[in-house]
Amino acid sequence: MKLNQLQYFVAVCECHSVTHAAEQLYISQPSISSAIRALEDELGVKLFHRSYHSLIPTMEGEFFYHEAKGLLDHAAQIAENMEQRRRRSQNVQLGVPPMIGSLLYPELVPPFSDKHPDVAIEVSSAGSLTNAEAVREERLDMTLMLLGTYSAGFHQVAIRRSEIVLAVPKTHPLASQQWIEPHMLRTQHMASLPEDTVLFATLDKICKRHHMDTQVQYKSRDVSSIKDYVMRKNSAALLLRDVVQQDNDLVALPFRDPLPAEIGLVWKKRCYMNAGAEMFIRHVRKFPKEIAV
Repeated sequence: MKLNQLQYFVAVCECHSVTHAAEQLYISQPSISSAIRALEDELGVKLFHRSYHSLIPTMEGEFFYHEAKGLLDHAAQIAENMEQRRRRSQNVQLGVPPMIGSLLYPELVPPFSDKHPDVAIEVSSAGSLTNAEAVREERLDMTLMLLGTYSAGFHQVAIRRSEIVLAVPKTHPLASQQWIEPHMLRTQHMASLPEDTVLFATLDKICKRHHMDTQVQYKSRDVSSIKDYVMRKNSAALLLRDVVQQDNDLVALPFRDPLPAEIGLVWKKRCYMNAGAEMFIRHVRKFPKEIAV
């Protein structure tokens, strides 16, 4: 017994005619007649009362119709479920921290989606450290982040070089400095990304190394909100140079001992990658490497 035999049988039951069923299914009448005879031989029962004008299911045929219809519906649902699973299996679970996302997402993700419309990019906008832990625990396939924080157990590919700088308004007392030293942060009221970000960890590390309290008055995952706070309060924030240079009202002050930063993609070693994730990694490897100045 084959699914196509059941399909032919159900069509004849609903059309009451081999001719009409053949037209509906775009197959020949002999193919349908042969399938019906094969089913009757296999089941050992007569499925139709045959007349010159139509075919009427017997009592056994009526019972078999409902069984066959249910089986075909179930087979169709299985096929749909597997198709949905196939599509999901190609999806990419990608960590995109908001600051890095503001720099790279428009250039990196839409071109990939245009080329691979069947692969959905599902984004986690948590901080780099949270996303990296999710990659380690295999809750995310990969994440964009500042490289160097995680290396053991991860593959990585560099995408863009930048630098961590102090962002201040042009009216800020430090705005005219050529560069700054860590001790200059001692009296600054700071805005910052949250604790699960590399930039907050960098600020905290600088302060602890120079025996200073971390003076963070405002935290946000939204880079625009941080910039707005810095402008309104005439305060400061550690940001990437590329992000600061997007705003003409802010000054990017480098540290005397520069804090280079490299943005890249990381994913776990010896971890299964579906087809969509592998395609995205290849896409990133071909992405033009840009050096911020």
